[in-house]
Amino acid sequence: MNFSHSFLNVQKVETLKWRLINCSQVIIGFAWTMLTITLALAVLGLTLNRKIALLMANKIWAPGVLFITGTRLQVEGLENINFKTPHIFVMHHQSTLDIPAAFTALPVPLHFIAKKELRAVPFLGWYIWAMGMIFIDRKNHDKAVASLNHAADMIRNGKNVIAYPEGTRSDKGDVRPFKKGVFVLAIQSQTPVVPIAISGSKNVMPKNSFRMRPGLVKIKIGTPIVTKNMQSTDRDDLMSKAHAQMVELMREISA
Repeated sequence: MNFSHSFLNVQKVETLKWRLINCSQVIIGFAWTMLTITLALAVLGLTLNRKIALLMANKIWAPGVLFITGTRLQVEGLENINFKTPHIFVMHHQSTLDIPAAFTALPVPLHFIAKKELRAVPFLGWYIWAMGMIFIDRKNHDKAVASLNHAADMIRNGKNVIAYPEGTRSDKGDVRPFKKGVFVLAIQSQTPVVPIAISGSKNVMPKNSFRMRPGLVKIKIGTPIVTKNMQSTDRDDLMSKAHAQMVELMREISA
């Protein structure tokens, strides 16, 4: 009986310890995000240069978030990419942590394709706008097309874009069916598509939860799928190739 009570007490202490750690992580992470957003907006106001605000997300905010959450990042496949030319990266989505992981893993400024609703979120929406992200109105076809046209112009001017073609986070880690928008963009801009797999982020920061646990997050970058000379009728074939490669990357990274 005494042993049982001692074991339960140890469990309670361990649970309390992790709750305190998680609470601290959430508070520090929120404060860190607010600080970097404030600095980025201030720099944007002084310089009128969105590139600097974006670099702050890549080089300051994202590594800080990974440090706060206790994330160790392992990246494979960087040698597959010529970062001197623009690409469209399509990434598997498991956790909110995927965003800072992508910023940290890829050595180029990234422009995210984000849903329009995020623009209305105080502070965060302003920050996303400050970084020059691409907002898509999924409910309005004409506005969505206009946003994709704008994104195509950005890519032609040398910008790199990243998107989560599954449209939502995966609960089980499997690769869900892709949505077509980003592949329309790839063909329209004649830009190579690069699938990226991620594993471990949902263990560090699960979906719809504030629970965090230190851990290893693996990112595996695939090989570019060339879109030069592709027509709009090739969209489904491009989407199929990207999906198949991501499934294979997930199989390799999980093994």
